[in-house]
Amino acid sequence: VVGDIVHTHLEWGWHAPGALAAEAAALDLLAVILGSGRASRFYHRVRERGLVSTISAYNYTPGNIGVFGVSAELRAEDTREALEAIARTIGSALDAPPRAAELERAKHILEARLLRRLESAEGQARLLAEWEALGGWQLADRYMEQLLAMQPDDVHAAAHAYLAQDQ
Repeated sequence: VVGDIVHTHLEWGWHAPGALAAEAAALDLLAVILGSGRASRFYHRVRERGLVSTISAYNYTPGNIGVFGVSAELRAEDTREALEAIARTIGSALDAPPRAAELERAKHILEARLLRRLESAEGQARLLAEWEALGGWQLADRYMEQLLAMQPDDVHAAAHAYLAQDQ
């Protein structure tokens, strides 16, 4: 490709709790519901409308604090409309709990990601080291139990606690 290629990169974030907080699993699930794959809310409400070329959500929890974020790439001229669509989509998470099917999909995705990490010795070592740094490798099991026990109202409550506009 010859010529200037101009794209805008958007990062939007909120303070979030660390990995050991009860809400961390709920926010991990919300990140998948909002921004992972073609079944996600961002894909249907923002990407399919042509407002962004890529969009995702994540809950980054390296220690005692974290950040819940949205990342997107778009044309500069679409910034305002894209931000409004993203804000409305996040607002949908504040308005009502996720549908049961959305939550189950998110649980399966996160469980599969964890299991994929266990396929190699390096993946196992990294997983154990990450949790050991947080207080003990056994915490990985506790996290997975919390994640799989999450209900729609738990995810909704976490969204309210951390994704409000004033945050």
